[in-house]
Amino acid sequence: MAEKEYVLGNKTKDLLVYTFVVTKPIGDKTLELSEVIKMMETILGLPQEAKDDLIREYIDRMKKANSKQGFPKSALHTYIKTTRETAVSIVRNIHAANDCSFQTEYDRRLDLIHAALNDCNLLLKLVEISQALGYISMKRMGHWTKLIADVKYMTLAWKKKDTERAKALRQQERTKEFELLGSIIANAVGRVFGRK
Repeated sequence: MAEKEYVLGNKTKDLLVYTFVVTKPIGDKTLELSEVIKMMETILGLPQEAKDDLIREYIDRMKKANSKQGFPKSALHTYIKTTRETAVSIVRNIHAANDCSFQTEYDRRLDLIHAALNDCNLLLKLVEISQALGYISMKRMGHWTKLIADVKYMTLAWKKKDTERAKALRQQERTKEFELLGSIIANAVGRVFGRK
């Protein structure tokens, strides 16, 4: 299991790094009205040939800005923050689960694994929304989704395996409790009948 957990740890790290790279904010694509007024006033004072050149330059700059993929700075404290925090939470939960002693903390470990899976599902949805909003391309969405899916499916396999192991440990604990109760009852019955 240690080898697979190491691979999962590396995959969560790769997912986190990619999430931070992809969500690096770019300048907003919108122009302020004051900027447009300033551009128009500049154009008005130029000779016709210079006007045409300047208009072409502005059009080229706006086309480049419009085609640029990325998250707007205006989404930094909302959408970008939520996306990054979700990726960090996946890493935190996977590593915290891995640090739990399975013999004594299997319920906590399973809870952390479950939380990581919930975060994977949320991050998948955030990526889908990012693409719908035009923040990322289909290609980038595909790559990001693959990174999340790799972590998710390895974590699901880990959860399945640990759930079975936990079930066996719970059964052992119940057996020990029943044996202890049986011993207590046998001692009590022996004392009652032994005294008469």
